[in-house]
Amino acid sequence: LADVLEPELIQSCLDSQGVATLRRRKLPMDAMIWAAIGMALFRGESVRSLINKLDIVLPQEIDYVARSAVTQARKRLGSEVIREVFS
Repeated sequence: LADVLEPELIQSCLDSQGVATLRRRKLPMDAMIWAAIGMALFRGESVRSLINKLDIVLPQEIDYVARSAVTQARKRLGSEVIREVFS
C-alpha cells in the first residue's frame, strides 16, 4: 500500500483538511490514516493487534498504545481526510 499511497499524498490531504499533529504522539495523524485503512481491510483483527502488526507506532518509552489513545486519534482525524485520500 505504501507504493500506492505516497506519504506526500497523505500529508497533503491532512494539510488541506487542517488536521495536524501538534505534539509528538505515539500515533501521529498520518499513522492513523494507515490504521483506518488497516481497520477496513482487516476487520476481524482487534485494533491493538492491528496497530502492532502495521508497526506504525512511533518508538517511545512505553511500547504499546492505549485503546483510548486510538479512539481519541480517530476522532481527531475525522472522516473527511480519509475520504480525500481515496478521492
